[in-house]
Amino acid sequence: MTNSFKGFCLLLILFGILSDELSAQTTSDRPDIIYKIDNTNILAIINEVTDTEVVYRRASNPTGPLFRTRRSEIQSVRYANGETEEFTKISVVAAAPHVAPTRSPYEPLKPTRYEPRPGYKLTARRPSSGGYAFERGRPVFFGGIMFPSEITPFTAGVEFAASNVIGIGGRIWYWSKGGTSDITVQAIANYHLARAFNAQNAKVDPYVGLAIGKTFASYQGGGSESGDIAANLQLGFRYLVNEKVGPYAQLGLGIVNKDQTFMYGNSSAVFELGIAVKLGR
Repeated sequence: MTNSFKGFCLLLILFGILSDELSAQTTSDRPDIIYKIDNTNILAIINEVTDTEVVYRRASNPTGPLFRTRRSEIQSVRYANGETEEFTKISVVAAAPHVAPTRSPYEPLKPTRYEPRPGYKLTARRPSSGGYAFERGRPVFFGGIMFPSEITPFTAGVEFAASNVIGIGGRIWYWSKGGTSDITVQAIANYHLARAFNAQNAKVDPYVGLAIGKTFASYQGGGSESGDIAANLQLGFRYLVNEKVGPYAQLGLGIVNKDQTFMYGNSSAVFELGIAVKLGR
């Protein structure tokens, strides 16, 4: 074996040893890379991988503190030796319940079956609830004059809508003639019939009711007396020309009255005309 051949073999052995050392040195200097599911990367020196987390030091500080990251936040890890470990399945399952809906917020909604057909016009309704002239919670004030056979007294009162069909309230009659003045105070209760008849006209308000009251009379010179408690049946009709105001007419029929001279001036019936005002919203 010549010296040249021996020298060549020795050179090959030295080259192999040097290549292994350079490769080992390059691998040890190369960091691990942690790819997170939020598209950020961490250059690290991984110390431990468990079932729930990855423990590592930052490549920029190999002797520094240990950091921990949950596996559910990691997409994959590429180690310094070139091997890659995927964590995608774990992270996708953990994030699945929070996936946003795929429908675009700008996508138009499909028409519902309640949408009016093309060319169909919705009928405008009156602001009053139920479309009736008499409605719960709205009081009605009224005032007018009465026409019995001998006197024409003035009357005024208020009726509160306890429900959509029942009204309760009070009224006062007053008249004065030939030195005698007469005041009658009554409690009233009415049943309104528009809903019972299914009236389509929101301005119409027919009703029937009962009035119970007592009359107090005074005479010129200081004398006074009171009549017995009396009751009368009343039939009425209101018609609102707008949302709140309209005329009314009412017929009263005396049914319990021992002294009719106080109630109707010797008349068992009285007719009333006046104006009604509905208050409220």
